[in-house]
Amino acid sequence: MNFRKILRWFSFIALVGTIGTAIFLYGWLKPYYDRAEAFDLAKIDELNVTTIFYDRHGDELGRIFVEDRIPLTHSQIPDTMRMAVIAAEDKRFYFHGGIDIRGMARALRENIREGRIRQGGSTITQQLAKHLIGNFERTLDRKLYEAFLARRIERTYNKDQILDYYLNRIYFGRSYFGIETAARGYFNKPASELTLSECALLAGIIKAPNVRVREDDMDTTLKWRNVALTKMVDQQMITSAQARKAESADVVLAPKKLSGKNSYFMSYAINELERVLGLEYGDDIPQGLRVYTTLDLPLQKDAEAEVLKKLKETESSQSTSTDREPLQAAAVVLDSKSAAVRILVGGRDFDASPFNHVTMARRENGALLQPFLYALAFERLNLHPASMINASYLDPTELSKPDEVALGDPDKNIAKPFLTIQDALALSNASCATRAGLQLGIKNFVQWLLFAGIAKSDLYHPETFADLKPLTVMEVTSLYQALGNRGLYLRPYAIESVVNSHEEVIYQSQRPVPTPLLDPLTAQQMTLTLQAAAREGTASSLVTDFNISAPFAGMTGYSEGYRDAWFAGFTPELVACVWVGFDQSKPIGNKAIATHTALPLWGNIMLKTLANDPSGSVFPVPESLSRVAVDRRTGVIKGLGFLAPAPGQILCYLKQSQLDAAKNQEADASKIRLPEDGSEWLSTMFAEAADRPGQIESPTGKEESPPIIPPVAEYEMPGLRGDILTAEGESMTSTIQTYSLVLPWPALEIARDDDEAVAWALERLRKAGDWLGKPIDMTDAELRSLYHFQRFHPIVVAENLPETKFFSFPESTLPSAGFAIQEIPRRTYPKGHFFAHGLGYLQRKQGRNRKTYQAGEVIYDRYTGASGLEEIFDRELTGEDGHFTVVTTPEGFAERAIIDKEAAFGLNVRTTIRSKIQQAADRSIKKIRSGGGRDPRCQERRCDGHGFSAGLRSQQFHSGIEPRGVAAHGDVEK
Repeated sequence: MNFRKILRWFSFIALVGTIGTAIFLYGWLKPYYDRAEAFDLAKIDELNVTTIFYDRHGDELGRIFVEDRIPLTHSQIPDTMRMAVIAAEDKRFYFHGGIDIRGMARALRENIREGRIRQGGSTITQQLAKHLIGNFERTLDRKLYEAFLARRIERTYNKDQILDYYLNRIYFGRSYFGIETAARGYFNKPASELTLSECALLAGIIKAPNVRVREDDMDTTLKWRNVALTKMVDQQMITSAQARKAESADVVLAPKKLSGKNSYFMSYAINELERVLGLEYGDDIPQGLRVYTTLDLPLQKDAEAEVLKKLKETESSQSTSTDREPLQAAAVVLDSKSAAVRILVGGRDFDASPFNHVTMARRENGALLQPFLYALAFERLNLHPASMINASYLDPTELSKPDEVALGDPDKNIAKPFLTIQDALALSNASCATRAGLQLGIKNFVQWLLFAGIAKSDLYHPETFADLKPLTVMEVTSLYQALGNRGLYLRPYAIESVVNSHEEVIYQSQRPVPTPLLDPLTAQQMTLTLQAAAREGTASSLVTDFNISAPFAGMTGYSEGYRDAWFAGFTPELVACVWVGFDQSKPIGNKAIATHTALPLWGNIMLKTLANDPSGSVFPVPESLSRVAVDRRTGVIKGLGFLAPAPGQILCYLKQSQLDAAKNQEADASKIRLPEDGSEWLSTMFAEAADRPGQIESPTGKEESPPIIPPVAEYEMPGLRGDILTAEGESMTSTIQTYSLVLPWPALEIARDDDEAVAWALERLRKAGDWLGKPIDMTDAELRSLYHFQRFHPIVVAENLPETKFFSFPESTLPSAGFAIQEIPRRTYPKGHFFAHGLGYLQRKQGRNRKTYQAGEVIYDRYTGASGLEEIFDRELTGEDGHFTVVTTPEGFAERAIIDKEAAFGLNVRTTIRSKIQQAADRSIKKIRSGGGRDPRCQERRCDGHGFSAGLRSQQFHSGIEPRGVAAHGDVEK
């Protein structure tokens, strides 16, 4: 009885306790249940998804993300991966409702036995719930919330769906979220291609990926892989043989991939992505995009390696301190026809300096803009590749007066070095380009840049070419892209298409309407010109040293002091530009070092690029362009051009209109403007261009050891003296032309050495003596000296020929023997000897040198007044000197002579002398000298035989000084 009461009592207490516990648990757990039920399960589909960038071949370049994740569908997840995760994380996954009581009990028992938390009881569903909640603290509150949410997930989704969500969301270490990102990050392959060994490894690291994956401790990683394989065997998912095979498989983990703007190209592409998507500043880039770019990743890696190699090589060639600023470089390669970016190297190391030198650095461009100056000159100044331009140095004084700087006239300025435009490009000659630019006008060139979109500011108005804002590497490359694309400019681009997470193409690059910067024919003409110039000039080493067989055209460029080194060039398919320099704009090194940076780097990059894309195309030659051979010394067309130019010639492409204009020069084809070998200075410049591919300037004319016979002999032509006139205006003195008989020296085809030349001359001198009626007194030694030192100057056989001989010369045998007539000015006194004595004497001040040539000597004798009126008014009577130039052949003979500046007449001096009185006095003095007596008038006026009216002061002779007229024989222009 009592037992029953006790039992009832205890039953009542138990019931009350159970009800109370239930009420307590209900009240305690109800908020967790409510929170789980209130949770928005739609978030299970909201995943932070990675935006991935791919190169033109579909290989991954980089990614940007909040969580690096690429979701997969059910069919894309391999079953092996499913089994491995279930075995490692939740073997009763298909048998519980989200919470595994048995698993929790087992974990509790194990943890108590170990005295520490060794196992967790969370199921896959609970782990998914934990990730949805986003709270990873180890608290009871989170665990209860997680359990109720797991139960709700189980009620809402089936097991396969839950596992899919789990595998797409779970963290695998290294910032990899989801199985697809983990597979690509660790093994460089999609999840669908994972092996059993790789699936087991990923499953084994889920619980603590940052601890279980260590590149320096692969044993730990492999241990957890093997644990997963063992569990798969225990659950009969695989056989022991399969497990052993998987355990023996080699595992190599890929290096960790960087995210975000981890390279210069990624930075460039992200900026372009923001632009094409129309994002405002501060907007986030949408997640889950697949961005397909134009970059060629293998070529990009090769270029980056070449840049680093060249920079280290250049630095090692100089003795520098270890704390010196690192040398920088930039390189970009575009598709010529589309302007798609194939390679972009913005600097030495993005992590060390993310400053993109391709798009952000503005450095002095050197000669890189010369092709565009000349191309515009082709269109607007009617120039062409064979046009000759003065290549002599332009000093600052000349540059300060740009309106006075001309292209030069090779027919008049034969002492100056001239270059064809094609050769000027080959040598990167700054003087020729400056002259062409000044003729074109800075305003016209700037307007062209503005039209191209290169100069973007309407306020950009430089006054001189020196004030032009330097262009970036990308801007320079864009201009050369237009040149190689028949003058059509296209904006460079890096993104081909963008696909969103729903497989919708939200952006597709469209081929824009190109901007015509140059006439297509002009662009093709300049391309062919630049191709020839590059292969012969400063870029010739690309053929000889790099064996670049593809056709290319390009230009070197160096800033003052070699602070920047450039090369920009293009093939029919690609255009590339390279820059090397320091960020602080200081010299790269000496000339030898600087000139072996950008050009070889361009060659190495293009050599590998062309090897991967051997198109075999050539620069097309339009039918309206003709290939002609041009004498590089004169710019004269010699005929059609064939496979290779003859010595001293270049092959140029000219338009029909230019050919028609050039035909008018054929009559002057015999006029040689420079020596036969292209002139010593020209050949020297090309040799320097080949050895040191830098910017070669024109020589100053100074030589350490001048040759015996100079390439160009310059003479002064002494000024001509004005007339002394009587009071009536009659000439008492005059300067007339007299005639000398001269004999030019024979060419080497006639006389091979000085012995034969002297013998040849002596034979002809005997003939001249017979014609003149007197022997020619000239020794063998004298002739030999003249031949040795001045064989470019003819032998003067006889001076002041009588008129009878002058007029009979053409009918004599002397012209056929090689003789000629030379004019020489001479002072005469038309009024007779008395006037000559009375007006004073002339004294030879400087005679023509007949020995070794000396610069600045006279071509004929220079006289000065020595007495009488000639002395008193010497300054007024003497005219301004002229200038005479002789260009010699390499053998020392005269090739061409020209009067650069005519010798001018001095002023006329009108005296008080009366002509009739002078004549009477002349007759009286003659009579006295002949013994006929003295004239009393002479005694009264103290006359003497050596001067007239000696008692008068000298100033009383002067009546007026007048300019000398252009007419001969004393005519005065008053």
